[in-house]
Amino acid sequence: MGLLPDQFWDLTFREFQLFRQGFEKRQEIEWMHTSSLMALHANMNAAKGKKYSPDDFNPYVTVASENEGIETKSDVIDLMERVKNL
Repeated sequence: MGLLPDQFWDLTFREFQLFRQGFEKRQEIEWMHTSSLMALHANMNAAKGKKYSPDDFNPYVTVASENEGIETKSDVIDLMERVKNL
């Protein structure tokens, strides 16, 4: 995360939490940029009729979309069963 040991130990828990959240948000923004470039490159070299979206290359969008399907109690139970089988 770019913190030196002295900087880390001078932070309170809340300051570290905010620093970490900022770091993660910065990574998400950088991935949005990178995935846009990857989609552009893939679309230039894709077969006719095949289109790519930046979301196809962004790992943060994939993780978020997996968690969106949880709406009911049965969805939670299904998710727990899948986690147990891992």
